[in-house]
Amino acid sequence: MPGRAQETPKAEEAVASLRAPAWALLFQIEPRFTLRSFNGLTLALQRSWRSGSAVRFGIVLASSAADLDWSQRQEAPNSLHFATEHRQLNEGSTVLNLRYVGYPRPEGRLRPYWDAGPQASFRRLHQESERSSSTGNSTSTSSVSGHGTFWSAGIGAALGAEWSAAGSFVLLAEYGISAAFGWGTNRFASSPTESVEYDQRYFLVRRSTAIFGLAVRF
Repeated sequence: MPGRAQETPKAEEAVASLRAPAWALLFQIEPRFTLRSFNGLTLALQRSWRSGSAVRFGIVLASSAADLDWSQRQEAPNSLHFATEHRQLNEGSTVLNLRYVGYPRPEGRLRPYWDAGPQASFRRLHQESERSSSTGNSTSTSSVSGHGTFWSAGIGAALGAEWSAAGSFVLLAEYGISAAFGWGTNRFASSPTESVEYDQRYFLVRRSTAIFGLAVRF
């Protein structure tokens, strides 16, 4: 019995430690996930080449939808002005990233890690707005639709930790940051014959909240 008690921790540590080579499938989700909006849903495939390093290829999906209503009422001595506006927004994005993952301490059930690598993204934006304005007996209505497509390229990095819950299942949490240069086109139309189009260039730095996930090793 004493000999078996001494061998059990070593056996658990061997099971929990990273095997190389090995594969892992990762699933991560950012907070504020609803049926209409989510900031990030990550699916990734990771390949461990050595016990302390791995390469991860992932895709991050994000989507949001919103309906906004706005009204304004102004009273003057001889007239009453009332305006309302309804705006509908839909946005979606896809990010592809390739990360090198380093494990300073690959042994044991709890393993801190860091990752860094390039990324590229595509984002689309669509909005519809309708505005109604009335002053006295006069009423006017206008509508505007907008479309935008954007691309970006940059780098990303993260610090995190993973914990082997049971067998091949691993729980993980990380905090990330990314920097990217983006470009795209916006187009607004107020009628079939009237439209405005302009290009955009921008530099974006994004910090994520804590991202939690699940990995399955095989």
